Amino acid sequence: MDVALDGIGRHRGTLSVPATITSYRRLLGWARGFGLLEKAGVEGTGSFGAGLARFLRAEGVEVFEVIRPKRRDHYRAGKSDPIDAEVAARAVLAGTPTTQAPGRREPGLYGLNPLA
Repeated sequence: MDVALDGIGRHRGTLSVPATITSYRRLLGWARGFGLLEKAGVEGTGSFGAGLARFLRAEGVEVFEVIRPKRRDHYRAGKSDPIDAEVAARAVLAGTPTTQAPGRREPGLYGLNPLA
């Protein structure tokens, strides 16, 4: 699940795509349709999100690793990919993701969950 926010945190859109290179291209085009894409928050940049993170960095997007919500929070509130993706986007926008994923670039505003 993927969520786009503008620079002041307004929700711009939501998109769900499979984890394929063709889908990554579609996702990037969709995100750039809202304007300049500078930053992306991706879960699992060292595992299941590695392909998406590499693709985005190659396209000039700064990629940040975001923490998955704790299982106990999911258990209590129920799993929600759209909500998780928006939380990731807001963390990047606020400058509070856990770490910058390997391969630095410049700042941005957008949350992605590659397990769409």
